[in-house]
Amino acid sequence: MTALEFSKLAIQNNINSQQINETAAKELAQFISGSMVYQLYELLAANDFEMKAVKEHLETLYDTQNHFGFIYFIVLLSEAVELYLSDQFFNMATDNALVPILSAAFIEDWLDFHEDYEDLI
Repeated sequence: MTALEFSKLAIQNNINSQQINETAAKELAQFISGSMVYQLYELLAANDFEMKAVKEHLETLYDTQNHFGFIYFIVLLSEAVELYLSDQFFNMATDNALVPILSAAFIEDWLDFHEDYEDLI
């Protein structure tokens, strides 16, 4: 899915979500994040992206609660390195109630991996 397709899906699916099972949503978000963060990080680093700047931008988006911006940035980064994102990622990413849970799981994994990666180099 391209960034343009993602933005169209987000507009179409940006609905008032019904009550969610927060525990199940967090587990799913952790599964989705864990299945892609490390691969995305390594692909970006291998393609000479400035990983500290990427981390700082993600932190800013997350800290300002710009969850849709956060996810859109992930989509753009993934597209830049031709990494396929799952349908489950996009389904969570386009739901008002689920996108903050997904971005929380993603930033947690990203920061953990960034710290580990920095220790290796």
